[in-house]
Amino acid sequence: MEIGGGENPAFPLNLDLRPIKGKVKVVGAAESLPFRDDTFSGVFGRYVLEHVGWRKVRLAVSEIFRVLKPFGSVVLFLPNTEEQCRVVAERRFGKDWDHYAQMLFGDQKYGEEAHKSFWCPEMAEEVFKAAGFKQVLVYPHPDTPTDMVVEAVKLP
Repeated sequence: MEIGGGENPAFPLNLDLRPIKGKVKVVGAAESLPFRDDTFSGVFGRYVLEHVGWRKVRLAVSEIFRVLKPFGSVVLFLPNTEEQCRVVAERRFGKDWDHYAQMLFGDQKYGEEAHKSFWCPEMAEEVFKAAGFKQVLVYPHPDTPTDMVVEAVKLP
């Protein structure tokens, strides 16, 4: 199951806030997943949790834990805001202010596309462990060093 696949889902069962015909199978929010407990073996999301308000991100991660079967796994791509701030502070892209703004605040082509929470490796590990995940791995995204991958497994 994919969370927030929008117009370009990687998996057929795609949950998104927007009802995109032919692309979104289930309309819903990450912080209140409309599925029963222990439903999925895997959950995938590309750049979705940063669009959940910072007051609700822990709830969203708990919801992912809830809908996973025992030994189920989640793989999420997230921006590493800590690394993004370094890029901005060091002016790695010169004075490309639009690039920095998009990186930090999202594309903002529609309301839900703005970044509403930040992530860094230490925080991701803490949030996922607090939700009940025992095995959490956080590492840099192989293609974009300002992003990261979070892999976690629900152990019984």
